[in-house]
Amino acid sequence: MSDVQTEPLPPKIRVVARGCALAGIIGPIFFVLVFLPAGELTPGYSPLSQPVSDLGAIGPYRWIQNTNFVLSGLLLLAFAFGFFWRMQLMIPQMWLLFSTFCLILTSAGLSIVGFFPTDIPGFPPVSLHGLVHDILFFVIFGTLLIALLIIGWQLRKNPAWHRYGWYTTIMGIAMIVLFTLLVIMTQRHLGGLFQRIFEIEAFAWYMIMGWRLFRMV
Repeated sequence: MSDVQTEPLPPKIRVVARGCALAGIIGPIFFVLVFLPAGELTPGYSPLSQPVSDLGAIGPYRWIQNTNFVLSGLLLLAFAFGFFWRMQLMIPQMWLLFSTFCLILTSAGLSIVGFFPTDIPGFPPVSLHGLVHDILFFVIFGTLLIALLIIGWQLRKNPAWHRYGWYTTIMGIAMIVLFTLLVIMTQRHLGGLFQRIFEIEAFAWYMIMGWRLFRMV
């Protein structure tokens, strides 16, 4: 397998392929650039101790973060389809299908979570929409972790993609380490900070891979 393009893409297809690759770059940047000011607009919100999800449950501008979830997820969904299309010569079909399915679950979960705000902190009991929100968190990052480990494993076998295979694998391992730290630091009232580090690290993979796919076209 190699990443050599055997035939030039038609102009219209080239535009679509580049658009999907750019979606993977723009999605994470958009996500971060929206939740940063949203925190400043929310009275009493602490980015050190409170998770990003709280921005969609409290304050007069909670619609900003919920919209952010939806739009960011749609951008990552576009990337997932572009990834599947462009990687057919680099990853065996079975593993490509499975890893792409995981990426689709990640992006779909991110969009859907915008319609199920988390529970307001300090106000039990857990509501149905809050429970769905919590479950979707594990769907989003659990399926992304599985996708990264599979993609990294397969790309390490391809000489042209060997470095990206190792990068992807390391990003997956880093997700496990950072999630462990997130759990620990939540007990020390630093969960907001470490959740941001965890999510930025996880979504950074889309940017690196999106740039690689953009250059392929």
